[in-house]
Amino acid sequence: MTRITAIDNIEGFGAMVKKKTTEYNIKEDGDLIFSDIHVFSETDSPDCPQGGDGGFCYKYHKMAFMTSQGTWGGKAAHIDTASPLPPHNIMSIATWATTIKLYRVTFYGLKAKTKLGMDNMAF
Repeated sequence: MTRITAIDNIEGFGAMVKKKTTEYNIKEDGDLIFSDIHVFSETDSPDCPQGGDGGFCYKYHKMAFMTSQGTWGGKAAHIDTASPLPPHNIMSIATWATTIKLYRVTFYGLKAKTKLGMDNMAF
C-alpha cells in the first residue's frame, strides 16, 4: 500500500491478506509494505453536529492504524457477497513468515482523546 491519505478514521487503515503458501517458507509468504502514508486525526467536520433537527451523533473510540497480518484463510480481494460485521474478523491461523513494514508514515494532529472525549490511538 502506498501514497494513502487517511482522514478521521474509526478503525484505521491496515491490511489483512490471505497468504498461505508453504508453512514456514519466508520466501513465499513475504512482506506487507506500507509507504508514504499521511494520517490525519479529527477534522472540522463534527461527529455530533449541533442544531438543526438533531441529525445524527456517533461517538467512537478511534485509531489511525489497525493491526495488519497474513493468514492461511481469508476472503477474496474483491468481496462480491454480503459479509457479517465486522468485516475484519480473522477466521484462520496466522502465517509465520509474514512481516509488516512501515515506511514514511506520518500522523497529524493525533491527541489522546477525541473532541467528544473518546480514546484516540495511533495503533
